[in-house]
Amino acid sequence: MSTKLTLNIDENVVLRAKKYALQNKISVSKMVEKYLDKISQEHTKKTSKISPLIEWITSSDNKVIVSKNELLQELIKLNRK
Repeated sequence: MSTKLTLNIDENVVLRAKKYALQNKISVSKMVEKYLDKISQEHTKKTSKISPLIEWITSSDNKVIVSKNELLQELIKLNRK
């Protein structure tokens, strides 16, 4: 569900945002939504303890592990961080 939000933003920031949005084929609204989603999720992660493994598994940036050996290797890497 979407809802409307009114913001007061510096004109130069808006112009740069619109230019970026046009170049990246994304709306400014979607950029703001993604930003707000990201920072609110980061805040939630800081306030609730999530194990690094669960954080890694749920991240969309990670590759799919297809074997137990690959999972073990990824767990070892996480443990070293």
